[in-house]
Amino acid sequence: MYTLYAFARLADDATDDAPSQPGWNRSLWMDYLDSLLGPEPHSQSIFDSQLPSDLAAIRPALVDVARRYRIPVEMLQALVQGMETDARGDEIPSWSALRQYAFQVASSIGICCTAIWTDGNPIAPEDPLWTSAVDCGIAFQLTNILRDLREDAARGRVYLPTEDLERFGISRSQWLGFFNSRQNLSNAQLDGLSELIAVQIERARGLFARGWQLHRMLDSDSFRMFSLMWHTYRRILAAIERDPNRILQERVRINRAGKLQLAASHCFTPLLLRTASRSESKNAWMKQIAAPKFSDRNPRVAVVGGGLAGMNAALLLARHGCEVVLCESKSRLGGRAGSFLDPATSQAVDYCQHVGMQCCSELQRWIARTGSTSAWRIFDTLHFVSKTGRRLDVRAWPLPAPLHLSGLILGWPDLSPLDRVRVATGLAALLLAKDTPDFEQMPARTWLVRHFQNDRTIDRFWGTILVSALGEQVDRVAMGPVKKVLVDGFAATRDAFHLLVPSQPLSKLMDEVPRSVLEALRVEVRSGSTVPFLNRSDSGDWRLGDESGQPFDAVVVTVPWHRLGALLRDSGLSEYARGEVAKVAELETSPITGVHTWWDRPWLTQPHAILIDRFCQWVFPGPDSVAMSEGTGETYYQVVISGSRQLPRGDQAAILAAVERDLQELFPAAAASRMLRGKVVTDPQSVFSVTPGHTASRLSPTALASEGVFLGGDWVDTGWPATMEGALRSGSLAAQGALAYLGRPAQLLDE
Repeated sequence: MYTLYAFARLADDATDDAPSQPGWNRSLWMDYLDSLLGPEPHSQSIFDSQLPSDLAAIRPALVDVARRYRIPVEMLQALVQGMETDARGDEIPSWSALRQYAFQVASSIGICCTAIWTDGNPIAPEDPLWTSAVDCGIAFQLTNILRDLREDAARGRVYLPTEDLERFGISRSQWLGFFNSRQNLSNAQLDGLSELIAVQIERARGLFARGWQLHRMLDSDSFRMFSLMWHTYRRILAAIERDPNRILQERVRINRAGKLQLAASHCFTPLLLRTASRSESKNAWMKQIAAPKFSDRNPRVAVVGGGLAGMNAALLLARHGCEVVLCESKSRLGGRAGSFLDPATSQAVDYCQHVGMQCCSELQRWIARTGSTSAWRIFDTLHFVSKTGRRLDVRAWPLPAPLHLSGLILGWPDLSPLDRVRVATGLAALLLAKDTPDFEQMPARTWLVRHFQNDRTIDRFWGTILVSALGEQVDRVAMGPVKKVLVDGFAATRDAFHLLVPSQPLSKLMDEVPRSVLEALRVEVRSGSTVPFLNRSDSGDWRLGDESGQPFDAVVVTVPWHRLGALLRDSGLSEYARGEVAKVAELETSPITGVHTWWDRPWLTQPHAILIDRFCQWVFPGPDSVAMSEGTGETYYQVVISGSRQLPRGDQAAILAAVERDLQELFPAAAASRMLRGKVVTDPQSVFSVTPGHTASRLSPTALASEGVFLGGDWVDTGWPATMEGALRSGSLAAQGALAYLGRPAQLLDE
C-alpha cells in the first residue's frame, strides 16, 4: 500500500509542477510502466534520468508489488492518462467526462488496492462489486475536488463539469474569476453556486453509499484498512455538508480529535464493528437498486403525474443532468394542492388548506428550492379551543424536548387531573415503544385503552391531534402513523410542531412558481397531457402510450394509487412487478372536506383555531389576498373537516348550516356575525386511510426498480402518512432510485 501510494503521489506531484520535480512527460511515464514487467524489470532504464528521482528509486518495490499481487498495470496506466488531463488543464464538459477522469485518477488505484486486499485476485469488470470499487474511488476524488476548489482554481483548473456550471448560470471564466480575482456574481449566480455545490455533495453521498458495498468482499484485516479510508473521506464530506460555504474560503481538514477518533474506532475491534454496523445501516438503501445502466449521454426520464411528488422528482432529476419530461393530465400542476376562482370576488381560493410543520425537512427544502420562503409563515404557537370555548395557546417551554411540551398536557382544557396523568403516561409509553410490526399495525384505540386512556382523553386529546394530522378517525388508524405524528411532529425537537402556513394561494405556490423553476432547469412540462398507459420495449426502454418520440431510460410514476394499476396494466411488467402493483388496490380512502365561508364581519383574531371535540376541526382565515374581500364587506374563513364520512353527501346547505351553528356556539364574535355564503368541497379520495395493515399495500419507491420504474406519491411507503412531506419525500426517493439505476448515484435525502 505504501508503494502504491508513493507511485500515485509522485504522479500527482509531477502534474502539479512541484518545484522539486521536472516537467511532466506522459510518454516517459508510460514507458516506465511498460518496463516494469519487461525481461529485466529491476534494471536501470536509460530514461530514468529524465524522470523524478524518487520514481526511479521506487522501481524495485513497485515491480515486486505488481508481480506478487498481480496488480493490473493497465490501471496504473489509466492513472497516468488521467494525470495528463491535469497537466493540460483540460475542460471537463460533462458528468460522464468527470466520471471517466475520476476513474482514471482514483478508481484505478482503488482497483489496484483490491488486488492487495484479496490476495492477488483483483475484481474484474463483470464482477458485481466492480461498480462499488469504481464508485468508491469516484467518491474519494469528488470529495477531493470539493475540498480543493480554491487551490485548483488558483492553478486555472475547474474540475466541475461545464454542463453543471451552465445549468446553474455560471460560466467557467466566471468561476475562475470568482476565486482568483473576487469577481462579483449576481444573487442568482450565488444561489446557483450553492445549488451546484449541493448537487456535487449529493453525488458524492450516493457514490459513497455504493462504494461501501465493497466491504462485503474483504477479510477482516483488509476491511479495517478500507473502512478507515472510507470513513476518513466520508468525514471530510460530512464537514463540507455541514458548511458548504467553507470550501469557498479554505481547505476543509479533519482536526486532531477527529483523527484520533477515527484511529481508535479502527484499532479496537468492538469500536470497528459498531462503526461498520452504523455505516451498513445508513447505506443499505443502495442495495435495493438494480445493476445500473451506464451511458455517456444524459439519460431521459419521464415523470408521470405533476403533483408535489412528481414536481420534486422532476426538479431533482433535472438538477442532476437528466432530460426530463413531466406529464400532468390537468391543465395545472400541483395535484390535489390547488385553488378555484371565486366568481363573486374573482380571487383564487384554495380547495383545502395545506399546512406543514417545522419537522417537515423536505417541505422546507422544496420551499427553498422554489424560492418561496417569503410566501410561507411560521407560527410557533398552536391555538386550541375546547368544546366549551376555553382557549389554550401552546408554546414550547424553555425545557429540552420532549419536556418542552409540558404545557400542552398541563393546560389542555376539559380534562381532570387524573386524565392529565393518563395522557402523560400514554405519551411516555409512546416515546418508549419499539417500532415492531405488531406495534405499528395495532389499532390505535386498542393500544390507547391498554395504556389507561379513557373515552374523554381519546376524544378530547388524542382524537383532536390525530384526526387533523392523519385525515382519519381514531377508531380506524394504526399506531405506526400515530407515533410518527406525535413523536416526530411534536416531541422530537423544540420547534418540530411549529406550523408552516402559505400566505399566497396554492395555485401560485404549487403551479406558477414551480413551473417556472422546472422550465428554467429545462424540464419539458406537458400540462393537460394524459398518459393512457406506459409501454415497455424488449430492450427495457419506455414510451408514453403510443407516443412515437424518443424513448425514455426510466419512468417515475407519481399518480394517485387508484390509477396505478390502469397505467401499468399492459406495460410489459414482470409477473412479480404486476403482483406488487396489485397490492396497491387494497388501500382504503379517506375523505377531507374544505368548507369555504364568507361572513359579514371578521370574528377570529388568531391565525388559526384547532377545535377540540367539535363538528369543525380547524378554522383558518384566508391568505392576505382573500381574507378581506375588498368592496364586498365579506370576510373569508376556511373550515377543514378530516375523515368526513359522516357529512351528508350532496347537501351543501345542511353542511353549511351545521358549520355556522358550530362556530357560532363556540365563538361569541361569530354568534354576532352572519355567514353570507359558502361552498363545500369534498375530495372522497383525498388521502389513503392509515388503517391497521395499510403498510402491506404501500410500495417502496424502488419496488419496481428492476423494471426501470420508480414510484412517488403520498401513498408510497416513506414512513410518513399522507402529507405534503410524505409526497415530497417520495419524489426525492424515486429520483434517488432512478439516478442509481441510471448509473448516476446520488443521495438526495439527509441521513
